[in-house]
Amino acid sequence: MDLTERLASGLLSLRGVEEGKSRFGPQTAFFVGGREFAHVHSDGEIDLRLTRPLIAGRRDGLEDDRRVSMGRSSDWLTVSYSSARDVRFALDLGRAAYEANRSARR
Repeated sequence: MDLTERLASGLLSLRGVEEGKSRFGPQTAFFVGGREFAHVHSDGEIDLRLTRPLIAGRRDGLEDDRRVSMGRSSDWLTVSYSSARDVRFALDLGRAAYEANRSARR
């Protein structure tokens, strides 16, 4: 199993997660309660809808991490991964994105 498959498998193991096509492009995406919270940009890169409040609360640590790219005013950030350790990091953030979006109001 390659790194992207491991990451996808980890996200799909979360209760209620469904896989589908992203609303933002042709990428594979992950949804909870109909809300997209992650999509694979390319092999080695995933976008996560961490939400503004969570990003704000973790901004210092996220900005200091070379694997993370983010804008100033977005719900989303990008995580690059090239090792099993990076996939574990992306999955930790993916679980946070899942929790944030599972309880998000529509």
